[in-house]
Amino acid sequence: MKTKEDASTAGAPAMHILSFRPQKGTLQERRYRRQTAHQKSRNGCLRCKARRVKCDEAKPRCARCLKTKTHCEYSPAVEKPSIDQSIPLILLQNHSPGIETHVLIRQFHIVFPQLTRGTANTSSVLAFALQDHHTFLLRAALAVSASHLRYHSMSKNKYRASENWQQMQAITGFNTALTTAKLNQSLADALVLTSVLINVLTFSCVEDYNNIRSSWLFAGNAQLSWFSVNLGLKALIQRTTEYQQHSILEWMYTSSDDESCTFYGTNEHLDIIPDHWKEFLGLEYSSRSAILSEPARFLAAIRTIEPTPESHPLYLNFMGSIDTNFQFRNLLLRRDSRAVWLLGYWMGLLCRLDCWWTEGRARLEWQATCVWMQLQLTSLDQSCDRPLCSRMMDELHAANVWDIGLG
Repeated sequence: MKTKEDASTAGAPAMHILSFRPQKGTLQERRYRRQTAHQKSRNGCLRCKARRVKCDEAKPRCARCLKTKTHCEYSPAVEKPSIDQSIPLILLQNHSPGIETHVLIRQFHIVFPQLTRGTANTSSVLAFALQDHHTFLLRAALAVSASHLRYHSMSKNKYRASENWQQMQAITGFNTALTTAKLNQSLADALVLTSVLINVLTFSCVEDYNNIRSSWLFAGNAQLSWFSVNLGLKALIQRTTEYQQHSILEWMYTSSDDESCTFYGTNEHLDIIPDHWKEFLGLEYSSRSAILSEPARFLAAIRTIEPTPESHPLYLNFMGSIDTNFQFRNLLLRRDSRAVWLLGYWMGLLCRLDCWWTEGRARLEWQATCVWMQLQLTSLDQSCDRPLCSRMMDELHAANVWDIGLG
């Protein structure tokens, strides 16, 4: 009886190879046998797939990611969208550099549920952008998809090119709609969601997150531009307040506060701020108190929250505490040590999260702040309260670890 291999090689000359037998010191001729093909699994984590290495598919973290202490993420089972129905012809014809548009559309069905923690329907968001002709929103979505692919890939150039191009198109359309179009319910939702996606892009765009010299504290104020961009979301939300009651973004607004309304409701109490924080920040006697008290109150509340997928929006609340008149940002630009500590402490809190788009910048800026603050501490004169500054430094260094005793 002939095997499939014998049948495929019938009539062809047999191949032989020579193998050396070290025990006998002789050459032996044997017939070449093709290796049996093994079926490959395509269910490995995204990081192992990008590196083309075997993944044991353990969840929530595979053995390889656990060993290297890296973020482990699996592609959720999603329904593949219909290209003909979900992508307008103009987008298919206008190819972005690096990646085909339909690939980015499919990737968005993976990344958007991660951003919203499954509280929003991806297909509904895409349908909303297409039906109401909000092309800038769709461009922002494609840019986030490219950013997610870049994060998980070893060869990042083509993904970065596509991400930058889509983001540029999104920002151009966003600015045009913001300044010329008449505001209504649909446009308000599209502008706010686009702003959220652009914030994700600017926050995740870190070229060298292992080098603290690339932080804004050492590289210059231009590296703090992401902060100004993220601050724009608060101003936009304030401008569109009248449209929030009937918004399709209800999932976003309801997840921005806890049940006790600690952040934006009736339970806003400054006594949650530790006394030594107040002393360090000068909240009781400094003219800066109005600028620093809200960020301090938010951080004092955030540090007590257990870092779970459901609490991610609460950890991101810090930007909502920053004034839109750029007074806090101006303190940062002048390297005010109190404002720098508050921002660095928030970055340390973000290091607790297992989140692909925050971990790079959060780790970079937190570590850079620790180094910068230590340099400032060594240069303090005798009139400064060194024990207090040392205590604040200790809390900054420990910010990335959740203390169950605070919860």
